Amino acid sequence: MSTPSTRSRLLLAGLVGALLVTSGCGWFRRDDAAYQRAMASNPLELPPGLDMPRADPAMTIPGTAGAATASTTPRTAAAGVSFTVAGTVQEVWARMGAELDAIEGVSILNRAQLLGTYEVRYQDQSFLLRTQAQGDSVIVSALGADGRALGEGPAADLVVQLRERMG
Repeated sequence: MSTPSTRSRLLLAGLVGALLVTSGCGWFRRDDAAYQRAMASNPLELPPGLDMPRADPAMTIPGTAGAATASTTPRTAAAGVSFTVAGTVQEVWARMGAELDAIEGVSILNRAQLLGTYEVRYQDQSFLLRTQAQGDSVIVSALGADGRALGEGPAADLVVQLRERMG
């Protein structure tokens, strides 16, 4: 049988052990400079060009050359209703806004300079006009509500008018 002093020693040892186990490593870790220089605390950085899909011909899958080529070209080029203007996205976006204000029947519903888009209503159809940088120039195209390039109807008519006005 155990005596009261043995029980109290076992109880005390158990409490001290439980305290050490539940306290974690906080007693042993110091405010070391190595913890503050840890790379895990740096913000995530994306390498340049990672946010854009690659349109490299070397990335085509053999046997599906036609399908791979079509999927790597921009949607606006496939629709055939886009045009290119020299300048920066900001310059072309501002100029496009002035031209849209001058075209009769165009209602600008929303202007999003950071996205480079205008939401417009023309001939009872609502769609987006988007500016997108491509090298030293900017592509202007029309997009539907589902994000697909519009190649006919009022959107195509308006893009043609903008092409004539913006040269």
